[in-house]
Amino acid sequence: MNDGGTIKGLEVREGDGVYITYADGADTVSKKLGNTKITFDISGSGDNPNYLSSAVFQFHRTSFDGFFTAGYKKCKIVFSSFSGTQSTGRLEIRKNGATSTYYSNPGTVEFNLAEGDYIAGYVAEQATFRFGASVTMSG
Repeated sequence: MNDGGTIKGLEVREGDGVYITYADGADTVSKKLGNTKITFDISGSGDNPNYLSSAVFQFHRTSFDGFFTAGYKKCKIVFSSFSGTQSTGRLEIRKNGATSTYYSNPGTVEFNLAEGDYIAGYVAEQATFRFGASVTMSG
């Protein structure tokens, strides 16, 4: 399992990823493992048939804290679909400690990751709100 003693160990560095240490002749080398880029799709759909004027609720939330902890530093969100207006719902993206609110398709949103960043969708009373996006995290 250790390639005849060549592999010296694995180390998980908080906020920086996983490293392998191995012997290369007389030298000892540490190298970061893994793909520094990951892409995934997210979507949210909120339907709120309530007749109460205060019935706005959160129907979707994706936290990016796990990616931040794993050492990812950048986030790029490309929205492929968006059906909403100020009267039907809103999308919130918390990036670097500040929250931005969108009532129409924001297109591409790029930012440096910080702890506590997220994306959330809210739908208003008697309304429907939907979105779809591709998210890419990179080192």
